[in-house]
Amino acid sequence: MLLKDEDKIQRTQNGKRICIDLDGVIHKYSKGYDDGTLYDIPTPGAIDFINNLKEQGYTVYIFTARLLDFKDFNLALKQIESWLEKYKVPYDHITCLKVPADAYIDDRAVHFDGDWKKAQKDLNKILKDRFSENNGLDWGYYHHKEVI
Repeated sequence: MLLKDEDKIQRTQNGKRICIDLDGVIHKYSKGYDDGTLYDIPTPGAIDFINNLKEQGYTVYIFTARLLDFKDFNLALKQIESWLEKYKVPYDHITCLKVPADAYIDDRAVHFDGDWKKAQKDLNKILKDRFSENNGLDWGYYHHKEVI
């Protein structure tokens, strides 16, 4: 389910939420953005990991910027839901919003612990790794859209 405006007041039963990025975390994403489809298999171990979270009572949010890629938001959502269903990936919600959560799992995140020098070092590593890939930092869909 997509997190919509009317869901803002929604609460999880026990308050336990985990947000997991789709591309590069659940979806293996071995060719990067490529043609914009969900072309790959799940990352090994992802389904077992999420099942374990569900067994512990967590509400699982799949978050993705992929929803911004399509003119038809609902079509993008259906494609994501179909891929998740095909591979039996458990989840509670799909969103492109940063919802309050106990933790975020993301392949491009920098953990901030109060040390800006460490944050810069960690950021530099992520950027170096991204630039060394063939697709660099080409965001595809973001070149023609203003993200607000």
